[in-house]
Amino acid sequence: MTHQPMTAIIVVTYHKVDYTRLVMGNVLQFLHPRRKLFVIDNNSGPQMLELLSQVAASGKDHVDITGCRQNLGKSVAVNGLVTEKRIVENFSQQGKKLLFAVEQ
Repeated sequence: MTHQPMTAIIVVTYHKVDYTRLVMGNVLQFLHPRRKLFVIDNNSGPQMLELLSQVAASGKDHVDITGCRQNLGKSVAVNGLVTEKRIVENFSQQGKKLLFAVEQ
């Protein structure tokens, strides 16, 4: 059996609840111990928070949700998340090779 590298999937959300629901539904189908979903929300409001709460509950240990108090924009949000969670450093130290960015 081929060893699968650890994969981080990063999604930045800002409003677009219906689109985010579709994306999350597809991504959650493919989560397993070698894949982790990181979601950062740019202060979308209560509907998005409810959806992301459901996503976190269904993804268990494979989902990490971060909320912002203001819209930081996609690039700042991704860079902040990667820095805060030390994704690149942690992945490279553990021989984990892939980092995917998914955008809306």
